[in-house]
Amino acid sequence: MTKELASFLRQLWDHVVFPVIQTLQRTHLPQTCIWWCPTAQFSTPPWHAAGPYRKGQRNLDDLCISSYTPTLTALICARERNSSDPASKVKRFIAIGQANAVGQVGLPSVGVELDAIAQHLKDRTAFMHIEGEESRISRVVELGKHVEHSDC
Repeated sequence: MTKELASFLRQLWDHVVFPVIQTLQRTHLPQTCIWWCPTAQFSTPPWHAAGPYRKGQRNLDDLCISSYTPTLTALICARERNSSDPASKVKRFIAIGQANAVGQVGLPSVGVELDAIAQHLKDRTAFMHIEGEESRISRVVELGKHVEHSDC
């Protein structure tokens, strides 16, 4: 692996993937699978390969299976078809939108996109969206504690 690639995968780990893993480990049952649904420029990074890449530290592929889904609908439909446990038929979905992240260019259509996701998921799952001031990490973690989670 080149130094540049290792550096990029560490940055991906430090700034995105590791905070997700830490939150999941604190607030949920142990996860065996994470589904990534990246869009636009976020489709390019190799999320499954993120890690610290340092001796004695575990990378993402040591912690769980990373899977990708092209759309949220595809994931929901696949999980509905594959579910044999009646209790797992109750699906819950939280979408987090942050239009004005500190130090980043604003995203003007976050609310519209969250509404579109809600419309698409209605009648399929319990849907909650979080945006604005509510989208800060501590609030998302707090809300996530109240949602049941199933393993993939």
